[in-house]
Amino acid sequence: MGNQRIKIEKRSISDVVPVNPENGLPQIRHVHNPDYAYYMVCYLGGQCGSWLTWLINQHTSFPKYLVHIKPGDRDVGCYDADVWNNGTEYYTANVTERMLESFRRENGITTVTKSCIKIGPNHNLGMRYEKNKYRCAAIDQELYHEIADRFNIKKVIVPVVYKTHYESLLIRASLIFNDPVEIRRKNWKGWPIYIKYKQPYDDRAVYIDIGKLIDGDMDEYQKILDAIEEEPLSNINELLTEYKNFINI
Repeated sequence: MGNQRIKIEKRSISDVVPVNPENGLPQIRHVHNPDYAYYMVCYLGGQCGSWLTWLINQHTSFPKYLVHIKPGDRDVGCYDADVWNNGTEYYTANVTERMLESFRRENGITTVTKSCIKIGPNHNLGMRYEKNKYRCAAIDQELYHEIADRFNIKKVIVPVVYKTHYESLLIRASLIFNDPVEIRRKNWKGWPIYIKYKQPYDDRAVYIDIGKLIDGDMDEYQKILDAIEEEPLSNINELLTEYKNFINI
């Protein structure tokens, strides 16, 4: 069982890897590790996807990446799990393999066989300007399958805000992205309906009620464990409480 405590540090992505000043994207090309089983978190911005990516990566077979406070102190990132798409290439915010090996050694992490990634800057792989009757961005199927095939994704974990903490998380997201609450509400309202009926992430999708998970709902946590085929973290309740206190809901 893992026993990783949340370690929040203030660090920007530019502290991890060189960034292209023209587009702000990392300049290290992602190298797919054929020995890893890959999982992916896809989500609407503001629906706790970065934190969930970090949480998944704390389990026994995963790399135990750190979590970091983003500018503004309202959100967290898991930068080492980021894979950035600039339209033609994929780049990772991962530190070098040598640095990772050092980190694993210092923290007693002997074997890594799995990794959970998330895609940036478009975290749900939506076509931003192609709306549909659900009033949310339709998922770019060509892009999704290209990424899923490239990394041989086993499961796609999708955190969704349903009723639990809906208003609190909606307001928090609006503050993070500095946009009107009602505009974000329209996008959020159609999203659960769209993914239910269109199933854009095919049969690899595992939908998590993120509000319930943050509240400590073990049924939601078990869905994650079943997807990634891991044993529970011994301090999962502590980690959930820590995050809930951090985002103040």
